[in-house]
Amino acid sequence: MHRRDARSSRTASDLLAEKRSLSVKHSRAWRSRQLSSKRLRSSGQTAEQFTEEQQVRQAADLTNQLKKAQPHQAAPVLRQLCCLLSTGNEDAVRFALESNLVNLLIKQLQRARGLKPADRRASLDAAWILTNVAAGEHGTAAAAVPAGPSLVAHLGAGLGLGVAQQCAWALGNLAGDCQEWSDKIEANGAILPLVRLLLGPLQHEHGALTLAAAQTAAWALSNILHGSGRQVGSMVGVPDCLEGLSRLLEQPPSQQLAQEAAWLLASAAAAASDAHLAVISRAGCFTHALTLLNNLRHHEASAPEACLGNTTAVPLLRAVGHALACGGPSTLEPIFSAQPKGASAAGSIAEVLKHYCGPGQAACLQQEAAWALGSLCGLKDRIGSDAILMAGALEALLGLLHGSSTWLARREAAFAIANLSAGGAAGTGSPEMMLQICAWPTVLQTFLEFLSSEDQELVMLGLQWLEMFIRTVREPAKAALMSAGALQRLTCLQSATEVNLESQQMAAHLIPMFS
Repeated sequence: MHRRDARSSRTASDLLAEKRSLSVKHSRAWRSRQLSSKRLRSSGQTAEQFTEEQQVRQAADLTNQLKKAQPHQAAPVLRQLCCLLSTGNEDAVRFALESNLVNLLIKQLQRARGLKPADRRASLDAAWILTNVAAGEHGTAAAAVPAGPSLVAHLGAGLGLGVAQQCAWALGNLAGDCQEWSDKIEANGAILPLVRLLLGPLQHEHGALTLAAAQTAAWALSNILHGSGRQVGSMVGVPDCLEGLSRLLEQPPSQQLAQEAAWLLASAAAAASDAHLAVISRAGCFTHALTLLNNLRHHEASAPEACLGNTTAVPLLRAVGHALACGGPSTLEPIFSAQPKGASAAGSIAEVLKHYCGPGQAACLQQEAAWALGSLCGLKDRIGSDAILMAGALEALLGLLHGSSTWLARREAAFAIANLSAGGAAGTGSPEMMLQICAWPTVLQTFLEFLSSEDQELVMLGLQWLEMFIRTVREPAKAALMSAGALQRLTCLQSATEVNLESQQMAAHLIPMFS
């Protein structure tokens, strides 16, 4: 059994294919909910003295001034435009775009190669404006797509790290909009120079600008890679990339960079092929992700630092969950071999994940840790299931199922408990495990309540768990289900029009089992 299907009638390859597809889908949907894939950059100055209507008129006027300005006269106009278009006023941006602003910005970037250092501010402002154009709605952001090659050309820091970082920011906004633009950015050759920016802190002193450029590059790369296996292959092929990413997780120069590096690892793991997952694992990335998770759980910090630690733990948990869910032996072996000597490798992982499922943890951490535990259950020969029991993680999952945690955390805990009930990879149910789980109050009632859920995956999970319960525990299970009203719920579900056909058929299949 795996995290989205308790039925064992399909082949192992079918299960793996569905597991990977659902894992990637879940990751993309979750990340979209948690973090904006675009980032507006505000200016150090303000345009608050102008009404929105005045900002629109001024944007058009400044763009017309830029058309007429000589190269040496462009800098002050660009500075004013940068300030004006950093307010988030999309109408002002649209009026400027209608006056051919993007072509003017591209020309500024193209001629910047011959500018003196004193004139480079104009190029920074041009990239800054493009960043905020790309941060707009899809129709507005589309105007910035032709600037992609010019933005990529300045990632090499020929005009300084400030311009390189701003170009990376603009490219990240474009990549975060849609897969088509992400593909174009990759085709323009953005991945190699972005990786070099990312690894800058490992090669130079940890200056503020070097760290800021690395953080932006990591974020831009995670947007480019998100959901695309081909882009992951391009990044994996960059020399020293994975070793550098592993070092950033092992000894992060700053917690902000650790957070962005963790998101990059999570995005890469979500879309990576089996072969690429193994390469990422051999570089030590998942091992250092687990070590960092372990360090974060022991770290006593002030409230702001604790909050930053939580946001770093979320992508680390997601990356580890992907490795456990989709990785083969070549992926898992380096992770297990790096665990403390004398301890069960799976047990060490379960201990770390259990902590983040515990009471008092942020709901987003509970959700991610429960998902990863559900993936750990899928290891063959009950390795993961036994480790979860030994670590006491079952109690943590059951606590989520019955506690005051969010619906999403309860949902992931339910999938993990169902996986545990199945007895590991390709399992069809363990009577001992079923009885142990059902000894907890309200477990049975919770799975029955899933039959009335609007979430069709939960409906199917409830049906599959009931089928496994009846098949493994037999008569005692039937008696318990009858007294809990299971037959009435199944009868209603069989004829319900709001559920899919597969759920209706499964309910119809279960009803005769009560006779």
